Amino acid sequence: MARRKIGPAYERSPFERLAEWANRNLLILISAVCVSTVFWFCVNWTIDGLMNFLATGGDAAQEKPYSSDDPMWIIVKLVGSLLCMVIVVKSRSK
Repeated sequence: MARRKIGPAYERSPFERLAEWANRNLLILISAVCVSTVFWFCVNWTIDGLMNFLATGGDAAQEKPYSSDDPMWIIVKLVGSLLCMVIVVKSRSK
């Protein structure tokens, strides 16, 4: 009859497990912030650049009707950024 082996007491030390967990979660948070920042810049470009270009017909002398600093667009950027962060964190976490 063969004797069963339990194995080593710790395959990895608690410090190694903690370091791996912290490293993984830090990378998840950094990637979520990066995605959120890219979303913020995309909304700014769309409002300040594209929508104003389409509204004025490309005439730089006309007043620009849209601004990304309006409260409505700030709310859109905040909610969209939070949603992007939640999606990234949910998709990357185990």
